[in-house]
Amino acid sequence: MRHISPGVYCRETDFPKRQNRIKHNNSKGFINIKNNSSSSEKKNNCINFEDEEVERICIENFSINNECLTYEDAKNVLDIGTIFRNNTSIHTLTDLKYLENLTSVTSSCFSGCSNVTDIALPKSITSIGGACFNNCVNLKRIMLFSQTPPRLGHEGVNDGTIMVDYLPFDIRRIKTNYILHIFVPKGCLTIYKNNQDYRNLNIVEMYE
Repeated sequence: MRHISPGVYCRETDFPKRQNRIKHNNSKGFINIKNNSSSSEKKNNCINFEDEEVERICIENFSINNECLTYEDAKNVLDIGTIFRNNTSIHTLTDLKYLENLTSVTSSCFSGCSNVTDIALPKSITSIGGACFNNCVNLKRIMLFSQTPPRLGHEGVNDGTIMVDYLPFDIRRIKTNYILHIFVPKGCLTIYKNNQDYRNLNIVEMYE
């Protein structure tokens, strides 16, 4: 017999199987020790974020259980609006690659995220808004997982004399302090290079 708590015993051979059902007595009465397999499964289904601030925002806006963002939660995200705009606490937005049903990012979506160095957009993305990356002054890398170049929106800006048309990756609007590289899927370099909106950008092919 194995002594578990005052007044509670079980056979040693049964202990591994029964430990999740043993009742422990305390000042408030009996507490059941339940099997944690479900909580373990839930934890395994949670996305492990690289950026804590992005994790906080995603849980706040998209999580069903309000504890973590699961892969299922991520699949249900169809629009992120401007929830990341002007957030200077974010350093990387590579976790967005898990939002595999997101098809577009709106104009000014990440505008003002001045400390972001990396952004990854899922393969489902088909369009990118005109002022999407404005004033992301530390942006170094954008990873596009779509095999087809996403359509780029235009941002019309009046410079005082004429209306100037800018695309999302225009350095004059991003104002980055670095050379911006656009990473594309392996085997898609030529497709991007032949696209009029991408041909003058620093396109780099991803490794496997």
